[in-house]
Amino acid sequence: MKILYIEDSREHIQTVQRITRYLRHDLLTAETAKSGYALLAQQPDLILLDITLPDINGLDLARRLRSEGVTVPIIALTANAVEYDEAQARAAGCDEFLVKPYSAEQFMALLARFAPLES
Repeated sequence: MKILYIEDSREHIQTVQRITRYLRHDLLTAETAKSGYALLAQQPDLILLDITLPDINGLDLARRLRSEGVTVPIIALTANAVEYDEAQARAAGCDEFLVKPYSAEQFMALLARFAPLES
């Protein structure tokens, strides 16, 4: 499974890299919405999307992707649960919403719903 993770925190990227490597998924990473958008050409099977990105809001990117017909599942991730909530993420076109920090078990369980283990 090829997963695109758009996230500006190196710490969060490293955590997800460890988990996806363990689960034998391919991980593409981008630190801005613009660079993440460019990686869509590599046809990911799943998008992990931080909401608070340095160039644009991740929910705005999700809306753009959906308006352009992108059907790949999107999981919104945020450390700012006070400002953003699941209803806003779903309204923007996200399939799921996860608040940071999350446990590896929570993340793997959510990921398993969209990205079955490679054989």
